[in-house]
Amino acid sequence: MDIRSFLKEIVGEQYVLTEDFEKIVYSRDASIELPVLPDYIVRPRTVEEIQKILEYLNSAQYKLPIHIRCSSTAYWGGGVPNKGGIILDLSRMNKIIEINEDTLCVTVEPGITFSELFRALEQKGYRIGERPESAYSACVGGHVASMGAGLGQYIFGNQGDQVTGLKVVLPDGKLLTTGSGALENTPKFTKWMFGPDLSGLFIGSEGVLGVIVEVTLKLYPLPRAMAFATFAFNNIEDTIETVHQIQKGPFSIQYLSCFEGASFVRTYPQVDWGSKTEHGIVLTIVIEGRSKEDATIQKEEITQEALRHSGEDLGEVFARDIFWKNRYEWAVTRTLRKGLRTIILFRVPTKKIPLFWEETRTIGEQFDLKIGRSCQARSRHFISYHPSIRYSEKNPEIWEKVKECKNALYLRFIELGGLPCRLPGQLPKSITHKFKNYLLFLRRLKTCIDPKNIFSSSKIVGL
Repeated sequence: MDIRSFLKEIVGEQYVLTEDFEKIVYSRDASIELPVLPDYIVRPRTVEEIQKILEYLNSAQYKLPIHIRCSSTAYWGGGVPNKGGIILDLSRMNKIIEINEDTLCVTVEPGITFSELFRALEQKGYRIGERPESAYSACVGGHVASMGAGLGQYIFGNQGDQVTGLKVVLPDGKLLTTGSGALENTPKFTKWMFGPDLSGLFIGSEGVLGVIVEVTLKLYPLPRAMAFATFAFNNIEDTIETVHQIQKGPFSIQYLSCFEGASFVRTYPQVDWGSKTEHGIVLTIVIEGRSKEDATIQKEEITQEALRHSGEDLGEVFARDIFWKNRYEWAVTRTLRKGLRTIILFRVPTKKIPLFWEETRTIGEQFDLKIGRSCQARSRHFISYHPSIRYSEKNPEIWEKVKECKNALYLRFIELGGLPCRLPGQLPKSITHKFKNYLLFLRRLKTCIDPKNIFSSSKIVGL
């Protein structure tokens, strides 16, 4: 039996896509990477279907790499196949398996979107700890596999910290359960078992080690009170000094971001932006409190810190009415309004942000490109820095220049002591010498778990 007939027999004819227009749809994500057509798109519904597909590919005489995909709305090429193969689209696996109010955990299939999960949890008075701003389209499985970031990370930790267990189909088709759920009749309440953290092998693995088919996350109560603040500063140095003092304090920060102010003045003329925004930096903060009084006290202390560093208080209108009320669509609509972009994601020690800010401007001038600069406090210990380069899809001539600029930013940021959140496979191989021993261990791990290289290694450069 040929592979097309086999796949149709397993998942049903309508869930094996082979038409050219279907391949084109699946050939891209939201990144600048050029489209690459897959050979087949398969949309399984069950764990058993995935197991059968992987068992077949292990026994097949020819190799077709598997690329795992959910919504693929990211900006760094993770959803783009590098050389054909099979795209395993998990978006049909979109159910909530269990909301366990005894252990305060929720178990879901990988293809459920965060917005669908939020609606179900909010009806019961719960939320999960980290919530991506792309919640309407982002899927839980993809977010865990790429170690995505989001709202709430400052308080609750990253998405990996939220996981209490996974179910993963390994390259040979066997099913692995991690965390306490690996023990029969034991609830999925913690990812820590004896030995190393096996969940951690797959969190952030970009789908190169296995297929995440089930995720269990921690639950938290909905916030009791919120407070909102926006400030403008003349320069990034005063802004970051304020942020650093906030990080040192006892504050519960849902969201804290720094942006270049000029674009905000043009985009949101209904806001009174004061005297410093046009040529300065906007700092937007959302605070969570145990009570309205607690949230207000935190806001007052933060305001005093901002004023101490020459900040201008812009009130709460932008943070509350424009950002927070539209938090799961604000970033996407603001982005699309200005055209497509590629983003560079780095974790940076807070006090180093002014240096990265200036180096970004310098490199942008070298390539004659305008690079938008922004950052978010994802932790008390570092800043997530994510400059973005906008480009027009109608002007493919500029793509190569944008890619060269992106590569230059990666190399310079690493030299400055920044940590890349991911190393997409489209980066130049020359970058791998910076992570020589680290990548060597990952290659050994990949060979051990996936000796036939069933899963595409293109998601991580040098793997």
